[in-house]
Amino acid sequence: PTQEQFLARIRYNRGRRKVQPIVPTEQEVTNILTRLYDPALSGPRFFYYQDAQGMPIDRVSTRVGSGKFFPALIESNTFEKSDWSEVPKPGSFIGQVWPPKRLDDVIGSPASTEQCVCQDGSRTCDCDPAVLSANLRELWIHNMTLRWVDQRGFGLFARMSRDCILGEYTGKIGPRRDDTPDDETEYHVGIAIGNVASDEVTAWIDATCTGSVTRHINHSCNPKCGLFEGRCGMQCRVIYVWSISDIAQGEELTIEYGTDWFKDVDVCLC
Repeated sequence: PTQEQFLARIRYNRGRRKVQPIVPTEQEVTNILTRLYDPALSGPRFFYYQDAQGMPIDRVSTRVGSGKFFPALIESNTFEKSDWSEVPKPGSFIGQVWPPKRLDDVIGSPASTEQCVCQDGSRTCDCDPAVLSANLRELWIHNMTLRWVDQRGFGLFARMSRDCILGEYTGKIGPRRDDTPDDETEYHVGIAIGNVASDEVTAWIDATCTGSVTRHINHSCNPKCGLFEGRCGMQCRVIYVWSISDIAQGEELTIEYGTDWFKDVDVCLC
């Protein structure tokens, strides 16, 4: 089934309980969310914001410029080689193929000296991106809720301790284009495709239309989390969200967007 077909069945079954509304247990909510975001479902998976009990209500929508759409969930980065066909090779690029033909050509050559998401300090760890994605999906479903936040749209809430990974920031990896209008780069995060010591930012992850649940993390001048660049094993470079302080039950996950994000905005809404 698709997400909508699955939810229609859940709503039908709950609607038949007309005598007295039944508050779902935490385990029931977890089971529903696990099925809702199951990669085996047909069609695209969308994000659903949740009620006070954690039950999914409706699809999350996003506005960029004058357009409104429903962003879809992807748990690993995507790539289109046509985006790179006329892009000059960056001086700091350390890969072997230019222009790149596949995703591995741009983020598949991390250095062993880069910090792995496992944080064990080993240069030879065997962390696997597919395993990381599955573990982060489970972490999200068990510990986080996606809710409406007045004035700021949708936000992500959780109960987490300090110094732990909260999710990977995923999207479509493309070349950085300085002529892109600011209102079209709200969900863009830079990623290195060469020597990480270089200040040259030549690529970004675009989570506007597709991305992970971390695309919904709002800004705060006193953030609870940060975005960090590292690697997953020796297979690929990643951008991930890391908690930098304890996050209480029901507290919103936040990151610092940076001054450039607010250059055309009069006031911060945090």
